[in-house]
Amino acid sequence: DTVYADLEGMLIALEGTAFEPVFAVSQDGSDDLPYAYIRAIWLDPDDAEHLIFGGGINGVETELSLFETDDHGANIEQLTGPDDDLSDPTVEQIVPIEDDELAVLISEDDDPSDTDTERTLRVYVFDPNGDPFN
Repeated sequence: DTVYADLEGMLIALEGTAFEPVFAVSQDGSDDLPYAYIRAIWLDPDDAEHLIFGGGINGVETELSLFETDDHGANIEQLTGPDDDLSDPTVEQIVPIEDDELAVLISEDDDPSDTDTERTLRVYVFDPNGDPFN
């Protein structure tokens, strides 16, 4: 069996005593993907190569850290968020719901410069087989 985990900004697949990176941002910035601490992972029950995962970064985040791969990490697409007005978004959880859709829980901070504000949790419906956010 394969277990997936975040390892300091990487998504790794563990099998037995070996692991391989599924998502890792280059240290030299040569790729277009942001550094992200992975907090949520969905594995397609019908296709082991298809994963959707996301998280956040330390500090103020300007774009959603939600990613999809259809080939176990060989190619990764950063997904556009459901709302351009999300402030400091973090993907907290990805939960399967009916009709092959997913509930994506995203927290946001209306005032990231104020460290005492509480984060707001929003739930969006995501369709991994069609229009992502409907």
